Amino acid sequence: MYQHHIHTSGRSARMKTILCLCVCFSVCALSVTGLSCVRDLTCTKLKALFMFCKYGVVSGPCRDCQCAKGPGEECGGMFNLSGICVRGFYCKKDCPIFGVGRCMAL
Repeated sequence: MYQHHIHTSGRSARMKTILCLCVCFSVCALSVTGLSCVRDLTCTKLKALFMFCKYGVVSGPCRDCQCAKGPGEECGGMFNLSGICVRGFYCKKDCPIFGVGRCMAL
């Protein structure tokens, strides 16, 4: 009976070690994911003026001009590459970190 307890305890320790390694690997993988902007694409009023966006213009992940997303439109994603909602709306996502969602009224 005593040896069975030691065997079970050893298996439990290995499982905890494997779980810890998986968590550490996941955290490291997420921390090295980065957005590389090739050049400065700063959104200016002049650039925004010629975009003719239905819901206005927002500054994107690389500070570039993007059309704001309106009600029910796709938004979010990694670094908000799927879009940013117009003022007065938020991006409702199933997965809060990198998920894609839909713009909903506040």
